[in-house]
Amino acid sequence: MNSLLYKHISETQVLALAEEFEPEKCKQLLASSLSLPPPSPTPTPSSLLLNFFFYAFAFCKDSGLPPPKVSTFLSILKEVVDYDVSTPCSPDYTMGKSHDLFVRLLMSHSVDRPPHSVLIFSRSDVSSILTFVTDQYYRMWRVYKAACSPHRVVKAFKQAQCGGVEIPDALLGKNRGLEWAEESKILQTFPEVVEEEEEEGEEGEGGEGGENDEEKKE
Repeated sequence: MNSLLYKHISETQVLALAEEFEPEKCKQLLASSLSLPPPSPTPTPSSLLLNFFFYAFAFCKDSGLPPPKVSTFLSILKEVVDYDVSTPCSPDYTMGKSHDLFVRLLMSHSVDRPPHSVLIFSRSDVSSILTFVTDQYYRMWRVYKAACSPHRVVKAFKQAQCGGVEIPDALLGKNRGLEWAEESKILQTFPEVVEEEEEEGEEGEGGEGGENDEEKKE
């Protein structure tokens, strides 16, 4: 088992953090100790993570944890957060997998069973740590995941017919306009044709009437 004691943050750095009471300076020390981007005046994904580690360290101070426990706890969080933000947003990487990793790392530092685990946290420490991480991290896990994880860019392409020639949309619109023009010309000729037919019909009726009159006269 690879112990996380003083892996990401040393005892000297923990003691320096304990002596700092200004939030901004404390965040700067946390950023340099945990290899995080420095504090930013504008909200950024990295500042979101830095604020989480700041509150995690405040939890350690309020709980009275000694430097070995503080270092191990922050190192566990560092391992979990690095895993979460390095994996893309997809169904393959769920909150359940992240939580399983966190519990496994926490339990491996809570039981004295060398070489598989080492005793750093007590049972009461484990209970309070689980409560804090559940409320402050996993309750908003999807927010951290969406803001800090790499995103996949999906591009959709329209596949042309095999062996066919694709006609540009602009040309299709132009051809359709010509078709409408031709149709309108054809429709405009219909009334004239109808009028001619009506005139022919009237002449025919008039001719028949004249013949009948002549027959009557005879």
